[in-house]
Formats: sequence, structure tokens, C-alpha cells
Amino acid sequence: MSRSFLRISCPQQLPWGNMPRIIWLNYEKSPHPEAVSHPANEDDARIVLELLGRPPAERLRIAERFRDFVKRQKTLPLFCRETIPCRRQTGLYYLIPWRLAKWLSHVLRTTNPILQRTMSRLQVWLDVRSRSVSVVSAKPTGCGSWDETQVFAQPMSH
Repeated sequence: MSRSFLRISCPQQLPWGNMPRIIWLNYEKSPHPEAVSHPANEDDARIVLELLGRPPAERLRIAERFRDFVKRQKTLPLFCRETIPCRRQTGLYYLIPWRLAKWLSHVLRTTNPILQRTMSRLQVWLDVRSRSVSVVSAKPTGCGSWDETQVFAQPMSH
């Protein structure tokens, strides 16, 4: 069973200055062989939303391309793995890190309810400008009992 997780982990502004916000894109958990975790910034989140919003046939084609890319990268040390250029709808290219490519290779093949849930959570994260740390977990249906969404917010301590 595939599991797609989103975890929002870093506020936009930290007490020690302006730092970029990060959302953790997680697929499965270690020691699962396909487990991957990518710290995505706002630009990564926007390209993910763009890719998840494409038609199903195109999503599957892109997922296969990412899967093949990740397979080729497995023989390289982690610090030597390359990025994959992805053409955006604007015509500009965006470099996808291998961890994000691995995450996308799984998530682009999931069912519509999981895609919609992932897209809505990413969009909410992009829209919210908060000084609190939030955690959002999502699991696909059929994986046992769980709370549909868990959101925890706590003010930043200085």
C-alpha cells in the first residue's frame, strides 16, 4: 500500500531572521525500500501543484520518466545524484532534485482522492503565512483506522 505524507515543518519567519519555509514531502517510512523524504520550498510546492494538476495520462507519463531517472541514479552516491529538468507550462525549465523526483514518481500515480487531498494541503500551505509550526499528515484510504487529518499548531518560542 502506498502512503503519501505531507508534513509542514518550518514557519516563514523564524526569530533569527527570514528563512525560507519548508514542507516535508514524505512517502512511506524507513526501512521501506521506497521511502523518501524531500524538504520542499515554495517553488518546489508550486511545481508539484502544477504536475499534480495535469491530465491523468500525462501524469503517468511523467511518473514513469521520474521513475526511470531515479532507477539510473541509484548506483550513484547520494551527494553525486543529479537533478532532472522539467519543463513548466510557462515554457521555463525547473530542476527537480532526485528526492523530489522519487516522491513524484509515486504520488503522480495515486488515485484522484489522494491527489486532491495532497493538492489542497499544498495550496493551503502556500496560502498561509504563519509564525506557527504545523504538521499535516495524510494517508490513503484503506490503510487502517486513523484520523483523516491531524493538524497541530503551536506558537514559536523565542
